[in-house]
Amino acid sequence: MSDVRLNWEGGLKFTATGNASVPVRIDGDKHEGASPMELVLAALGGCTSIDIVAILGKMRQSLDRFEIELTGSRRDTDPKAYSAIELIFKLWGEGLEKERVSRAVELSLSKYCSVLHSLSKEIKLTTKIIINPQP
Repeated sequence: MSDVRLNWEGGLKFTATGNASVPVRIDGDKHEGASPMELVLAALGGCTSIDIVAILGKMRQSLDRFEIELTGSRRDTDPKAYSAIELIFKLWGEGLEKERVSRAVELSLSKYCSVLHSLSKEIKLTTKIIINPQP
């Protein structure tokens, strides 16, 4: 079970605390914390990243570094929900196999990522995988 408590700090500022007791600042003005919609992207990125790292470990793929960039496009009218999300996966590691990395991403997105499966099915999802990108 997941539990989260939000405490109002005044204005449009809140502090959220979950089961791990780690505070997260939420700010509707975006000056002193993340916006709720940024947190949706962060939750999606965190969920799929955890899956992918775990799956690649089981596949015995050596991972040295992993980054994910998420960009969300929102509707112009209320509710201004996400209409599209792009995920760019960047992975570094000697001997990483594109097919296995692609399979790990596909498994996360199609089967395991509970955050994604909690979002609207109407969101257009696009992905890009880059292995050992150069600076």
